[in-house]
Amino acid sequence: MQKVHVKLIGGPPEITAAERQLILSPEEAEDQIRVTHLAGYEHFFYAADEGLDRSGVPLYRYEWSYRTEIAE
Repeated sequence: MQKVHVKLIGGPPEITAAERQLILSPEEAEDQIRVTHLAGYEHFFYAADEGLDRSGVPLYRYEWSYRTEIAE
């Protein structure tokens, strides 16, 4: 199964560099990616196809858009 590399840009500075690099299936790399952070979700939207990484895997850039709180 092919994978894609995803780079998350923007959002809370507490999200580490390692947490900003994801490896997903093409099906998981939708228009929007939701990341759990503290007591909420950070929403990142697809911004660009950045070509291929060194190993030939597609690299996509997603940019932060907004935050939602987790309902209790």
